Amino acid sequence: MKSLSNKQRAEINFGELLRELRGNIGISQWKVARFLGYKSAQFVSNWERGLSEPPIETLATLAELYQISSDSILEMYIQFRMQELEKDIRAKFPKRRIRKTA
Repeated sequence: MKSLSNKQRAEINFGELLRELRGNIGISQWKVARFLGYKSAQFVSNWERGLSEPPIETLATLAELYQISSDSILEMYIQFRMQELEKDIRAKFPKRRIRKTA
């Protein structure tokens, strides 16, 4: 697997990471879906396009399939979720200007 720096991981979303990991082993979305017990590749497609996320329980199985450690994929997922949480909080945080008093 091509190693990504923490900065590179922070700049792409989890779906893109999943697509890259799948590409590294050269299998189709359909094969991933079948390995996980799904009848359609649409689930995998949706994950890779960022429309949904794989169930947490699936991450260890994906790690096995993608030939990386469970800790690695979990760390990638946590980093992505933290990034998304930060974006959400910053978007909701009111921006106030501090008035200078004379």
